[in-house]
Amino acid sequence: MSQDNKTAEIYSRITDTIFAVLMGLSFKQYLWLLISPQPSYKLAMLVFAYLVIVLSRVGYHKSITSKPYKGVSRFLVDLWILYMYFIIVFSVGDEKSQPNTLSLIEGQVGVFVGYLVWDLFKKFEYPETDIMRMINTIVCLILSFIILILYNHPVFKISNLYYLLGEYIILGIFWWVKLKGTS
Repeated sequence: MSQDNKTAEIYSRITDTIFAVLMGLSFKQYLWLLISPQPSYKLAMLVFAYLVIVLSRVGYHKSITSKPYKGVSRFLVDLWILYMYFIIVFSVGDEKSQPNTLSLIEGQVGVFVGYLVWDLFKKFEYPETDIMRMINTIVCLILSFIILILYNHPVFKISNLYYLLGEYIILGIFWWVKLKGTS
């Protein structure tokens, strides 16, 4: 195994470890919600967070297997994305606190920013990489950013559930396009 492959393997293991720790902490934090789930806004937020994280890990491993790290750039972006996952997961709050929808939306915008930067670095490392992935990411980033703007605008004070639903739709669009064939 070459030194580049060893380094890529180390980066992948580090991100997998952080991912596992994040998921483990969230299971402990939300045991009260996971053991006896009742339909609620907090449960909808948590399911969204888990969808974001798990789907992303599937896409990450698919991408990193076909086009391994060639340097530290994408690894550093992975650390950013993992931090955004942390923000999204823990925006749900505990049993007694209010959920933080703003943090969830900001975290999702941060995830799409991370995906875009990751894709740009991947394009520099592998020039033959399909540009459609970046276009999909840019569209979903813009849509998620629009939700963030609407959420913060005083005229658009609607139920947080509608903002979360918008993020669910954007996430669905993103993964539908991505899994259709772009890598």
